[in-house]
Amino acid sequence: MNASVSTLSSAKRKFAGSLNEFKFRCIGDAETDDEICIARSLQEFAAVLGNLEDERMRMIENAGEVLITPLEKFRKEQIGAAKEVKKKYDKETEKYCSVLEKHMNLSSRKKEVHLHEVGRELTCYGDGIPFRPDYTSDIVHPGLYLE
Repeated sequence: MNASVSTLSSAKRKFAGSLNEFKFRCIGDAETDDEICIARSLQEFAAVLGNLEDERMRMIENAGEVLITPLEKFRKEQIGAAKEVKKKYDKETEKYCSVLEKHMNLSSRKKEVHLHEVGRELTCYGDGIPFRPDYTSDIVHPGLYLE
């Protein structure tokens, strides 16, 4: 891309130089007022093109510092960190779902001790509300127990 930018810049500068050096071929010795006015206008236009090209090159040179470097930093720090958090969340969700699946596959004839063990596992991954099968009939609201 730098080669194409420098080629374009060089072509614009050559065009500006050609405009600046443009001379009318006159029939006779003197230029008319219109020819003088057009020549001055072309010189002014050449100066504007030169200034425009200088500013464009300055902007391209600073683009790396002003735009690209902060975007790369944002991508590495913010997006990378978000991806890591998502991976951790997905892993924890998978663990939680496997514990729930294990609990749902238990038959009602399993020993109460095994149910307590699964309840402790669910408490580790859940919202902190303990699973107590001996109190399940007394639950009014999750987390509130009548005793």
